[in-house]
Amino acid sequence: MSYYLDPEFANHIEQIVILGGAFAVNGNVNLAAKVNIFGDSDSVDVVFTNGVDILTVGINVTHQVVLTDKRTLACCSPVAHYLRGLLSPTIIPQETQVKKMIQHVRQYQVPLQKYMAMMDLQERNERLFYKLLIEHVEELLPVVYAPTVGEACQKYESIFMRPQDLYISLKEKGRILEVLRNWPEKNIQVIVVTDGERILGLGDLGCQGMGIPVGKLSLYTALGGVRPSACLPITIDVGTNNKNLLNDELYIGLKQRRATGQEYAELMHEFMSAVKSYLA
Repeated sequence: MSYYLDPEFANHIEQIVILGGAFAVNGNVNLAAKVNIFGDSDSVDVVFTNGVDILTVGINVTHQVVLTDKRTLACCSPVAHYLRGLLSPTIIPQETQVKKMIQHVRQYQVPLQKYMAMMDLQERNERLFYKLLIEHVEELLPVVYAPTVGEACQKYESIFMRPQDLYISLKEKGRILEVLRNWPEKNIQVIVVTDGERILGLGDLGCQGMGIPVGKLSLYTALGGVRPSACLPITIDVGTNNKNLLNDELYIGLKQRRATGQEYAELMHEFMSAVKSYLA
């Protein structure tokens, strides 16, 4: 079963309910069909959701899609009827959104604030994030990666919003392959991993080194054309010897001294074996 979606709408499809009370993209019920997204080579899995209230569906669409800088909604499916009054009438093309967002980023004078603005955009609208990064790469590369990412890693406990990578800690020893399979994307081509011990000359940042694989993979997509869904950033948490982090109540990693020797080697051996099996 297929529904035609305007290409501008397809550019921003993420977690979107596309048919009032009937189908939901990226839902968690039984898979029923695929909807073809014209203007993109992908198909998006859709699932049947009986008994969903139409008004609730419409509101969910606006909150999940439109109110997060995705005001390009122009849908030819029946859901448009249920969105009347929930969306502003103007359709803003992606080119205009890029102009808006670069102005938004430029208003900040502190590099870390620019970094946070870019990470917020990446969470809300991944396509716009990469469009912005590609068109302004010389300006934004130092923002999403070195040197700004180093400061972001140092202060990650205070700016952390939601996980962007896969965490593998000593607690997952013996179950690493199972953890890898929990990653929602399955066609992985590139993995960037860190254990956080040496971050851009800043020393041991433990679990907060996660900004490095996330930032590197953003550049692989923007400069190398690797699809974001094919990228897997991983942080291996074996503890930290950074006393400040160990005493920080906001630190998000294991609060123990860094594992070394055989314990570390066994975990890494399991990790490498699990990755080979996962990618096979």
